[in-house]
Amino acid sequence: MKTDFILHVDKDLLKKAKDYARDHHTTLPKLIEDFLKDITKPGEEITPLVKSLSGIVKLGKMGNLDKDYADYLMGKYQ
Repeated sequence: MKTDFILHVDKDLLKKAKDYARDHHTTLPKLIEDFLKDITKPGEEITPLVKSLSGIVKLGKMGNLDKDYADYLMGKYQ
């Protein structure tokens, strides 16, 4: 069941929000409803995509992320 509510927002913020909604091909009420759904759902599950990406870059003992990532890219594109 849907219901109406009143939200008082700064005029400039409202314009920016409407522009954002338009740029993302949605409406402001839908954007707000989706946001409220996201922040009220219990716990965050790891999506299959994120699970599949886990472990792609292996860190060395020192955990030098920049060097390890550069080495990974060098191996991938050679």
